[in-house]
Amino acid sequence: MADKKSINQSFSQNQIKELSLYILDVYGTDLPLKELNESIYLVMENVPGIESMSVQEIQLLNSQIRNQYYDEINCKK
Repeated sequence: MADKKSINQSFSQNQIKELSLYILDVYGTDLPLKELNESIYLVMENVPGIESMSVQEIQLLNSQIRNQYYDEINCKK
């Protein structure tokens, strides 16, 4: 199973924040969880090198982007 350290070597916190901000800008703040996950996966499809990551690494990255997305929404309130 992928650990957080291996993901952090591939994606910095800054990059995760950029991806979450992009999702906020494109898809907005009112996404239900299922649509948010789908949106994250759509965005990740365009990230170079993502195809070399394991399923577990992609799921962990999705979780980190989703958490950052919610953090950004809470900061805007």
